[in-house]
Amino acid sequence: MSASIHWRPVSETKNTLDVAAPSAFRDAIRECFGELPVQLDEKAIPILRGMAAMCRSARGNPYSDLIDAIQHCGAIEVWATY
Repeated sequence: MSASIHWRPVSETKNTLDVAAPSAFRDAIRECFGELPVQLDEKAIPILRGMAAMCRSARGNPYSDLIDAIQHCGAIEVWATY
């Protein structure tokens, strides 16, 4: 089953993250940060940088997108909808 992955600054409206393989992305986030939904802040950036370095997606790098969101908004929440 395919999932859509979303993020938002804590207590704001959601944004959809462009993820080529939502299940693999969800599994990677779960392995590093715990079950979705999860809140990520500046402390997550070093791990996300490592994940971004390993990303081979032709559609862009969702881990870099999360880093950008954290740097711009502060703490964010990430979750999936089905």
